Amino acid sequence: MPGLYEVSEEGMVFDKPGGRIAEAEAMADDVQPTEIKSFYKKTLPQLGWRPAGPDYFIRERESLRIAVREEDSGRVVHFTVLPLP
Repeated sequence: MPGLYEVSEEGMVFDKPGGRIAEAEAMADDVQPTEIKSFYKKTLPQLGWRPAGPDYFIRERESLRIAVREEDSGRVVHFTVLPLP
């Protein structure tokens, strides 16, 4: 998303027989949480992700959760991909 930049040291990917677990974080200085959520709500379906709740998406056998939180350094956007149970 324009206005976000990845915090590479916070990323993690773990592949296991039941699926992958991945986490990533991005920072946003001048982007509002509503803009972030709106962007991903519009963009993720184009990549095969179906909305399954607020800030929660499903694709094939994986789930994706997006969380936005405020910190002193700016807004942090946390992405978590997990296998579905």
